[in-house]
Amino acid sequence: MKCFLFIVAIVFTHMAFAETTTVPVTDRPWVIIFDTPGQLQHESKSKGEYFQYTGHTSGGFNVSVFVEPILGNGGSHKAVKAHYWPQMMKNPRIDPSSVMPMDQENHSSVKYIIEAEKDGVRHRIPNLNLFIEHEGAWIDVHVSKYPWNKEDFLLFYDFQNSLKFVKKK
Repeated sequence: MKCFLFIVAIVFTHMAFAETTTVPVTDRPWVIIFDTPGQLQHESKSKGEYFQYTGHTSGGFNVSVFVEPILGNGGSHKAVKAHYWPQMMKNPRIDPSSVMPMDQENHSSVKYIIEAEKDGVRHRIPNLNLFIEHEGAWIDVHVSKYPWNKEDFLLFYDFQNSLKFVKKK
């Protein structure tokens, strides 16, 4: 019973802080919408078909969105992941044993742990990348949270499930 109440408390606490963010992607006929655990301080910039959005909450939730024209081979979620993930794996702070790739209908994703040191203390920081092909664009969405608490386990799941594309009005 205590476990059930704990989970219910986390879900309701988590839901109470959900904030919907709309990212109007320059030069595209759609926006990206997703939920975060609080209001984002953000900035965006674009150059031609390239668009970048970065944001963070006061609680340490970070999100970045990169939109580019199709590069490399193919216009699928798997092609996006096949292009970007090998480059990302060169980061020596990624714990190779933590890498969990997954292909789904609406995106490909990779969850992994970054190992970092701050003030002499070693930290393991969960990260998530979503790789998406959408209407002629490749999209790489990165999410991380620091500091990470056991109460945060739903954040990536909720973010991933909330992300959608909507036509501009």
